[in-house]
Formats: sequence, structure tokens, C-alpha cells
Amino acid sequence: FWAGFAWLKLPVADARDLVELAAPISDGRGWECTSPIVPQRGRLPIANLYFPGEQISDLIHILTAVKGKP
Repeated sequence: FWAGFAWLKLPVADARDLVELAAPISDGRGWECTSPIVPQRGRLPIANLYFPGEQISDLIHILTAVKGKP
């Protein structure tokens, strides 16, 4: 199912920030971000972000552009 997609496992807050930064390239492209829920432990503090592998360089470009900005 995830063939051709990249996978990142990162803290929920970081995933939220990354998804917001990537909004210009992610719309309608199959991006998905999930946070596991474990019985008796609740939601885990990590998120799984899946996005098309062909967009890795686009995402790097966005992250490079915002590097150093508050």
C-alpha cells in the first residue's frame, strides 16, 4: 500500500509543524499523518508521516528555505 512513499516517525508536535510547512506541496498528493493509540496507554507521543517519495527533494527545499527562521 505504501510503495513509493517515504515514512517519517517523529514527535507529534514536529509532525504537525512539518505538515503545516508542507501544505503547498501536499494538497491532494496522498500525504497521511497518524498517531497510534495504544490500549491503556492512550495516544503515543509519536506520529507516522507518509508522503510520496518523489517529494523528498521538494520537502528538503522547503525545510532549507525556513532554516534559521524562528
